[in-house]
Amino acid sequence: MKGGDAAAAAAFAEAQGTKRKMSWEEGFSKVQKTIGWYNHHGGLQSQIMFKDCRQHLEAIHPKAALKILAELKEKAPTIRNPTAWLCAAVEKTPMELDHKLKKTIVWYNRHGNLVEPIHYDEVQKTLAMLPTEDALNILKPLEEKGATIAKPTSWICKAAQKRAQQLYGEGFGKGFGKGFGKGTGYAGGDSGQWVFVDAGGSAGKGGKVELDQKLKRTILWYNRHGNLQTQISYDEVAPYLQAVGTEEALKILKGMEGKGPQLRNPTQWLVSAAQKQLGVAMM
Repeated sequence: MKGGDAAAAAAFAEAQGTKRKMSWEEGFSKVQKTIGWYNHHGGLQSQIMFKDCRQHLEAIHPKAALKILAELKEKAPTIRNPTAWLCAAVEKTPMELDHKLKKTIVWYNRHGNLVEPIHYDEVQKTLAMLPTEDALNILKPLEEKGATIAKPTSWICKAAQKRAQQLYGEGFGKGFGKGFGKGTGYAGGDSGQWVFVDAGGSAGKGGKVELDQKLKRTILWYNRHGNLQTQISYDEVAPYLQAVGTEEALKILKGMEGKGPQLRNPTQWLVSAAQKQLGVAMM
């Protein structure tokens, strides 16, 4: 067996359940190698296009990605589009928190003198929507207030909701985080769906506008990992991206790759790109 194949086979073995502590970088490397193994030896009907699912995979823990890939061992021959299958499976998995955030939460649960422990699964849904620095700033007051907060989990979630509204707009409503990772949407509205008001302030069909989950997750990925000068405002871009359709909207978002640090106003850039696609004159 060649060196490259041996490494890929080893990564595949990791995906089959070998448990070992590893860094995020090491884990993501194993994800890449496992995909390479499947593309060469997995009996797929078509190859997994790594570039098309990279953003999805980077949003979850490598071990979660390896677990999903392990499911392909038996299913591979029956899946016509393994790239789409992989992306869909990842979208059902909650986005991962930064290592610093996880360690901070663990520290508070062990040494923070809290009234009750922070429930990770609950705060993950809301903190995952924020840049790491903002999420850490939310946790920092627990150093002094921890012993006086009756429900630290609820306190963190409410603080995260408030900060998300400041960053992204009022589209983040009461249902922030409901159904995250369960295929039911991300935030906003009493139904738990992530909804938006149209650009003119009037209501769309049924009074609300919803974006496809792929679009939501892609926008969120750019806000977390795109090195943007300012955050993308969901409330502002949503109606325009919905108007051009999911496929075209994803192409527009893809055009942001590598441009993040140069774009002074990524929200306006996306709106302008969608307007151009729609043939709408600039205001």
